[in-house]
Amino acid sequence: GGKYKWGGGCVANGCVYAVPSDASRVLKVDCATGAVSLFGDLPRRRNKWQGGVLGGDGRIWCVPCDADAALVIDPASDACALVGSLPPGPDKYQGGYADHDGNVWCVPEDAKRVLKMNAVSCDHFVAAYLARLGLDAAPPPPTRATLDLLIEAQLERIPFENLDLLLPGSRRTPLAPLALRAKILTRRRGGHCLELNGLFSEFLTRLGFECKLLPCRVYAGPERGRGDAGFRHVPSHAAVVARVPGGDAYFVDVGLGEPPLAAVPFAPSGDAVETPEGMASRVVAVDDDWELQWRRGGAWAPRLRWAAAHGAWEHHGPSLAEFEAEAARYARQPMGRKFVCSKVTRHRKTTISNASLKVTAPRFGPGVVVDVVDLGSEEDVRRALEAHFGVPYAETAGLDVAAGAGEDWWSHL
Repeated sequence: GGKYKWGGGCVANGCVYAVPSDASRVLKVDCATGAVSLFGDLPRRRNKWQGGVLGGDGRIWCVPCDADAALVIDPASDACALVGSLPPGPDKYQGGYADHDGNVWCVPEDAKRVLKMNAVSCDHFVAAYLARLGLDAAPPPPTRATLDLLIEAQLERIPFENLDLLLPGSRRTPLAPLALRAKILTRRRGGHCLELNGLFSEFLTRLGFECKLLPCRVYAGPERGRGDAGFRHVPSHAAVVARVPGGDAYFVDVGLGEPPLAAVPFAPSGDAVETPEGMASRVVAVDDDWELQWRRGGAWAPRLRWAAAHGAWEHHGPSLAEFEAEAARYARQPMGRKFVCSKVTRHRKTTISNASLKVTAPRFGPGVVVDVVDLGSEEDVRRALEAHFGVPYAETAGLDVAAGAGEDWWSHL
C-alpha cells in the first residue's frame, strides 16, 4: 500500500533497481531491453527505505528511513535480504554515499547519529570475483597452481579494453577499489592495465598471496603510437608480483593485452618458461634493470622493463592511487585515441578495434590463421562487443568507432 511506491534507485549490471518505500517488492528495469520486473517479499509498511548505494561488495545497500533494518539487494542474483537492527522510529535516514573503501554512510534525517554500513565483505568480494571468472565459490588455496588457474580464467573472461576513454564525456574510472569492483565485477566490463592488474592484485591478496604492484616501462613501436621502437621513458604500466606464502615470487600480468597465460618466475635467471598457449617468456637482467622478454620469430624480443631495485621483495611497491596521474595521461595517448577490446585463451585471440573483428587461431606454432571481419556500423560493433566479450550493450552508447582509423595502433592484437 501507499502512494510512494519507490524512493530512489541505483544502477548495477546495466539495470536500474528502484528502492522500495511503500512497495513490498524491488522494481528492476533492464536498460538494454526495457524489460520491467518485480522481485522480493518485503514488509508491508510505508516509507521503509529512501535511496540505494552500490557498496564495495557489489550489492545495493538501501538506506533505512522508517524501516528497522537495511535492505541489501544482490544484482548478481536479484535476491534481497534485511540486514542489521535499528531502533524503531520514523524518518531516521535519507540517502547516503559510498566512500573509497566501499562502505556506505547514511545521512541522518531525525536520527541522532550517522549510520555506517560495512559493505566491504572480504568473503563477498572474493565470491563475486570467482563468479566473474566462472570458478567455484570456495576460495582456492594460495598456491602456484591456483595462481596459474586464476590468470588463465581472468584472461579468458575479462577483456583488456579502453572503451571508457572513447565514450562521450571520457568516463575514466578512478583507480579506487569501489570504482573498479563496480566496473569489472558488477557491470561486467574489462579495463586497461592499471584497472585490471590493480583489482587482480587485491583479489590475490584476499586469497592469501603476498602482492605488490610493479611499475614497468613498455616496449612500444607503431602499434602503440611510437615511430621508432623502444622503451617508453616513464613507467606507464603496472604488473603484479605475487608470492606464494613461504615460497617463490612470480611475475603476473593480466592487463598487457597479450600477456603470458600463467605466472612467470620473478627472477632474472634467463630461463625460458613456456605457458599453456605456447608463448615462451623469460626475465633477464639488462644493465640496472630487469626485462620481460618473449620469443618471436625465433629470437627473444623485449616487452617490459623495470628497475632492478624492484626485484627485491622488501622494496616498496607503489599503491594503485600513485598511478592516477599516468591514467589521466592515457586520454592523450593512443590508449585514449583508438578503442580496442581483446581477450586471449590457450588457442585463440579475439580483438575488436575500429569496425574490425580479428580472430587469431592458433596463437602460436605452425598453422597460425588470422581472420578479419568488417563489422560495418557502430550498432554492429556494439553488438559484437556484447557477443564476444560480454560488454553490456547499454555500456557502449555513443562509442566512437572511427577514432584513430588508419593508424597502426593495436595492430599487434
